[in-house]
Amino acid sequence: MVITADHGEMLGEKGLMSHGRPAGMYQPLIRVPLIMHAPGLMPQGVCSDALVQCADITRTLASVAGVGESLAPTGAEAVDLRAAAEGAGRPYALCQREGFPEGRLERAQRQNPSFDFQPHVTHMSAAAQDGWKLIHGRSGENELYDLRHDPDESLNLIDENPERAAELSRVILDWEMRAQPQTATA
Repeated sequence: MVITADHGEMLGEKGLMSHGRPAGMYQPLIRVPLIMHAPGLMPQGVCSDALVQCADITRTLASVAGVGESLAPTGAEAVDLRAAAEGAGRPYALCQREGFPEGRLERAQRQNPSFDFQPHVTHMSAAAQDGWKLIHGRSGENELYDLRHDPDESLNLIDENPERAAELSRVILDWEMRAQPQTATA
């Protein structure tokens, strides 16, 4: 049994009430629960802070079922969630979303008139690594947070930590290059 979600909700954080993606890539939207229950196949009673992604679920379930080799290879590495339960998660986690549709943006603005949605309307990526998170928008407005000391993402440290921001930007760019659709070969 697997219980998870495709995204979270903004329930007043940053002054927003929102379903899904209008408000960028903040933690309430991208950090979702993941509960797996498979007696005898998965570690039981473990709560882990390891970085994982929803994409790891398919690979793990296929591996547990003994058919992991039958899945098509991808440019993105997968983590077996059984190992993540023991703390061996990803070195980083990524998420992306496309630009925000105009009609939905107008509705979100009516619901949250004091929030500036403009930096959040373009394609966005977020990378988390070593307790840091970079939110990268194609509009050029980036945000950097130290999640260990600021889990509410209230202090954007992009100007104070340009090296960390550049490192996480490289993580995003490297992942985008590897995860692009591959040409089929005969």
